[in-house]
Parts: sequence; C-alpha cells; structure tokens
Amino acid sequence: MTDRADLRKKVVDVRQFKRGHVGHDELDVAGIMFGLRHGMWHKDRIPPHVVRDLQEAYPEYFPPFPVTRMGDREYTMERYEQALRDAPGDPALLCGKARHLAAAGRHEGAAGCYDTVLESDPSNTEALLGKGASLSALERHDDALECYDGILGADYDIKRTVDKGATLAGNADHEEAVRHYDAALDTEIAKTTALVHKAHILSKLGRGEESAVYYNKIINERQDNSTLMLKALSLSKLGRHEDSADCYYKILLEDPGNLNALNNIGAELAEISEHKEAMVYYDRALKIDPGNTTILYNAGILNSKMQRHERALECYEKVLDTNPDDMRALANAGVSLTNLGRHKEALGYYERALRAAPGHPGILVNTGISYAESKDHEKALECYERALRAAPGQPEALINMGNSLSWLGRHEEAEASFRAALGTKLDDVARRALEISAAVRGGSAASARELRPVMPESGIRA
Repeated sequence: MTDRADLRKKVVDVRQFKRGHVGHDELDVAGIMFGLRHGMWHKDRIPPHVVRDLQEAYPEYFPPFPVTRMGDREYTMERYEQALRDAPGDPALLCGKARHLAAAGRHEGAAGCYDTVLESDPSNTEALLGKGASLSALERHDDALECYDGILGADYDIKRTVDKGATLAGNADHEEAVRHYDAALDTEIAKTTALVHKAHILSKLGRGEESAVYYNKIINERQDNSTLMLKALSLSKLGRHEDSADCYYKILLEDPGNLNALNNIGAELAEISEHKEAMVYYDRALKIDPGNTTILYNAGILNSKMQRHERALECYEKVLDTNPDDMRALANAGVSLTNLGRHKEALGYYERALRAAPGHPGILVNTGISYAESKDHEKALECYERALRAAPGQPEALINMGNSLSWLGRHEEAEASFRAALGTKLDDVARRALEISAAVRGGSAASARELRPVMPESGIRA
C-alpha cells in the first residue's frame, strides 16, 4: 500500500469537531474526508494536525500551501489573493477564498466571492451552497433559500447520468462510466445538502410543515449509495481496488450493515493482499447473516490464501449445509483437505464436484494430486490426461503428470511432459523439474522427493 493509502487508514478522535448527529467517536482519515462532504463536522474546530493529515492524504482537495501554515488565516488569504492575481476568476480559487472568509466569520466577503463564480457559472453547486450558508449566517434566509432552490431546481437528471454510466460500464468503458458516476454523486450530494439547509432554514422561520416535507425528501430521495456501488464495480474492473474499497467504505459509514458493501470491500482488500483487514469485513458480515453462502464462500477462499485451511474448510462445509451440490464449495473443500494431508477425504469431495462438472480441468488436476499423494500414480495419470483433454497445454496438469511419470520410473515421458510446460507461467517450475529428473535418472533417489505437486488456482470469487 502507498503511504497516502496508509495515512487514509489512520484513526482520529473526532469528538472535538463532530456534529450532534454523528455517532462515531473515532474515524479514520478517509472517513473524515467523507464527512467533510456530508456536513458531519464543525470545520472551524478541526485541529491543525487533522487538517495536515487530510491535506497529505488528499492533496487534490486542498490548496498547495505549506502544511505548517495551514492554521494561519492571514497567510492563507495572502496566498489566495496572489493566486487570483495570476488566475483571476478561477472558480476553485474563488471558492477556496470564500471558504476561508466564511471560516473567519467574514460572510459578506465570502458571498461576494461566490457571486463572482456564479456570474460565469450560475449553476455551480459549490458556489450556490457556500453562498446559501453565508447568507443564512447573515440572517438573510430568503436569499439563502433562493440559492438552495437554484440547486434543487436545476435541470440535471441524476438517474439519467447514472443510467448512462451503467451503459458505459456494460460496454466495458469503465473510465468514462466512473466519470458519469462521479458527476451524479457530486450533484446528488449538493442536492442533499441543499435539502438539509433548506429544511433547517424553513424550521427557523417557523414554517414547520414545509420543513418536514424537505426532511422527508432527504430520507426518500437519497440514492448515492447505489451510485457509489456502481462506481466501485467499475473501479474494480479497472484494477483500482483501493479506490473501489474506498467507495464501499463510504457506503458503510452510512449503512454499517450493508451486506453487499461488506462482502465487496472484503473482496477488494483481498485483491491488494490486505488479507487481515478483508477478513474483518467478512466476519462483520457473517455476524449479521451467518448463513450467507456467498460471503462464507469468499471467506473460505481468503482463509485458504492465508493458509488457514481448517477455517477455510469450516466455511465451505457451511456452504454445503445449505447447498450440498455446490461445485465450487465441494472443490475448494477438497483443496483444503489436500493441504491438510487428508487425501482420502479430499477425494470424496472431488468426486462429488466432478459429478457436477465432469470435465473441469482444475478439479481433475487436484484429484490427481490427491491420488499421487496417496501413492496411486496410475489413477493420478488418468486424471491429468482427462484434464489435458479438457484444457490442452494446462501447465499444472503437465507438471503433475511429469511428477507421477517420474515416480513410476518413466523418465523420458516425464521429461517430455516437463518440457511441454516450458514457456508457460510455470516455466521456472518446469526447468527445476527437468533438473531434478536428470538427477533421478543419474541415480539420486533422494532427488525424487523434491518433485512437489503444483495445485491450480482454486478460488473463484462469488
């Protein structure tokens, strides 16, 4: 993991700056960044060391000012003024300056900066939200409501944008799909924030019934979790597993019991070899739904990767309690038993799996390995031959066939099998096997024990 990714996991005490509706007392930096976009914090109370962590973890969201001066408002304003002389009218700089003015209580100046942005871009949601907040602080509630209505009345179809993203993802254009999902998320967050502020202002103005209507809209119209889920799936397809995991983490902040998010964040973390952290999420999911076969299966695969074969076997057995003919669970239970040296039991599972998938090359190779480990090399050869008929050139079948042929004293055939695996992903294993075979032919019986089985990758993520 990168240093930035590690920093995003740093846990911080948020009690000093959290708002009343936030239940967490501690969150990691990624969660605090998410909370910034969702109005979870009193921004003026965030300590400098937390601001520094946020700036280092998410430099794209903060102005490029020296970290040591982040708490110095005068210095910050000077830097904004200097930057705006070089790039007058830049909306990001103007909004940044406005935020700092508002934080200093200078709301007239903040509203003026936002007005400059809105002159060139009347639908800029950041400027509309910021101006609304400053006008509300100035007790100009009717003007603030106009800003929020500007967001809520914008002709922007979030569903259409999400649907376009889904179409792009279906066509394997995941980069463009992610851009559409981000656009929808930004607009949806802005609309939700506008609803919250509008409801709050109406309540302050004594218009309780209208306020209740908008609070109900907040509850009924939120859909950013589903959009985040779609974005996460596209990021995963692009191999951006850390970013995908971040999406699921954001979902879990608002919906800690979301089984899909718990399962998928576990799978994404497993992809980047964060196995212990991935298992934490699978365990959380299984406490909520102990019999969920998808999560049990994925937990089994992860336990296998962590060499925890007894625990993996327990997971697969629980899947089989519900679905006795589940081919993947049968095959992987067999793999766990093979790794535990319980080859006769493994063969029973492999035979059941092969009844469901008679020509599956991976299961056939693993069955052959269990026969070979039980010293029945003739039956092992039958399995490898069947695997090669189903998947010609499969390197695991070729290597294991060579091993069994070597143990049977059929060295020329063994070496032909090893040579057939040269140039494949097991090239190094094949070359070493040829060296061992030559030593065996030279009379070194001990060398034969170095011929070890090579198991195919067994896990298929559910």
